[in-house]
Amino acid sequence: MDKANGLKNLTVGLRQSVKQIERDNVSEAIVAKDTDSYILNPFLELCKEKGIAVKYAESKKELGKMCRLDVGAAIAVIRKNQ
Repeated sequence: MDKANGLKNLTVGLRQSVKQIERDNVSEAIVAKDTDSYILNPFLELCKEKGIAVKYAESKKELGKMCRLDVGAAIAVIRKNQ
């Protein structure tokens, strides 16, 4: 997967991502495959309910790197252009 497009439209982290989804402000979600299931499963269910496409990064380290972070990231969302 390429670097996350439009970093200015990127939200990283579970809580902030859920807030953006609840505001119907997300076009796509990206999750790391090595995210713990107790975090991942409810998030994926929310995405399914809201009709949000989900892409996968191989690891939290890779997703963090794509988001230009020095640490790993489990979840990120791309906000709709507004």
